[in-house]
Amino acid sequence: MANETSQTSEQRVVRIAELPSEDTLTIRESCFFKNNQVDLLTPDEVRRKDRELNGDFRPRSYRLPVTFEELGLIVKYGFDITVAEAQCLWYFNKHMKGEVPTPELFGWCVDDGQTFIFMELIPGQTLEEAWPSLSEEHRLSVCEQLRKCVEAWRALRQESEPYYVGKKTCLLKFRRDQTDAGLARSHRPAGSRRYHLPRCRRSKPRALRQPDGFP
Repeated sequence: MANETSQTSEQRVVRIAELPSEDTLTIRESCFFKNNQVDLLTPDEVRRKDRELNGDFRPRSYRLPVTFEELGLIVKYGFDITVAEAQCLWYFNKHMKGEVPTPELFGWCVDDGQTFIFMELIPGQTLEEAWPSLSEEHRLSVCEQLRKCVEAWRALRQESEPYYVGKKTCLLKFRRDQTDAGLARSHRPAGSRRYHLPRCRRSKPRALRQPDGFP
């Protein structure tokens, strides 16, 4: 029993040296290369498709993910996208696949100041699209799934101080009666990241911030 506990605790520690640190990474064993007889697209090919789909009128830092349905590929890129985000996805793919559902990572690269993350395109209706039509029961079910995912990644620790992954100003405990029911009653989709969480004990409540490096 002690060994099992030790092993579980060991799996919750993020070893920085384990994370791929290069600016360009291609995961040849991913399903992209099993299903397609081509290499990952170049940054210029992604930009060209982005201009075809969305035009050139958006701010330089904000880009919608670019989809390539024929390749089962979606690419997230921009000046505000970081390799750290790709590293988090790599870690979830490798160590937390059964706990935190994430698209398969195919690789990443950095080009002209922009980071490109190549991921599996998962077809279907998004939660944002489906949320208004979901029943109270289904919304609660989604909240329960989200609660388990959040608890899983909040259990991650770094091997040295600061031990928590990302920036944390306080610890927020998820309580089913407040968090899940609050989400279910909300008319905003859970995917919007506006979670109804118990407030920290502050004189003035602040807006919650997404931990750095998470998708």
